[in-house]
Amino acid sequence: MNQTLQLTDYIPQYVSLYYVDYRDDLDEHEDIQEECIRSNNMEKLYEKAYEWYEEQESSNMHDYLEETRKNMEADNLAGEFEEHEDEIRELIYDRNDSDPVKDCRY
Repeated sequence: MNQTLQLTDYIPQYVSLYYVDYRDDLDEHEDIQEECIRSNNMEKLYEKAYEWYEEQESSNMHDYLEETRKNMEADNLAGEFEEHEDEIRELIYDRNDSDPVKDCRY
């Protein structure tokens, strides 16, 4: 069996590494908004958003990795998890359907 196919069977199809509360907004961050407007891109906002949500992303990634590890252990694939943890992490990032900037109110 293809190793990648086997790994994807243990990872949720959709994951959300970020949760932005509906009350989160940029009202207190006019400087970032102004910089984005002046540079005509959202790079600075993305940098800040990833700083703000870094701990949440790390925690959620840990939870998804633990869930995947437990599911693989249940099928006697604990060694496979350890061997392919980086690849599993990348698959989780690829399946992430959340974006802290798009989810934040402007």
